[in-house]
Amino acid sequence: MPTSHLPIGLSKRPQTGPNRFGATLLNFFFVGLGYDYLGKWWGLLVLEIYLMLVLLGQLRFGAFLTFVILFPIMALFATQTYYMAKRESLLDRVSAWLPFHPCLEKKRRILKD
Repeated sequence: MPTSHLPIGLSKRPQTGPNRFGATLLNFFFVGLGYDYLGKWWGLLVLEIYLMLVLLGQLRFGAFLTFVILFPIMALFATQTYYMAKRESLLDRVSAWLPFHPCLEKKRRILKD
């Protein structure tokens, strides 16, 4: 929403979006919740797959070996979430200055998917 349509008290306040560090921590401990926090529809699907892998891995290999195997995967997902949130926050800052630029609109559609 453009700031010209907001009340004066709200338009002076700095606009914030989702916290990228919070999304990274969520995605590190519970792979998929960080995506859901960022508003991606597939976040809960990734979480369900991850929880199923944890369950099956614990039944097959035990708890310790399962988390040793899944730790690099958790770190990769957390790193990817951080950079995705960083890219989206940069896009939001640029779109605040150029809301109707046609090239920006095309990039916004590509990045949102």
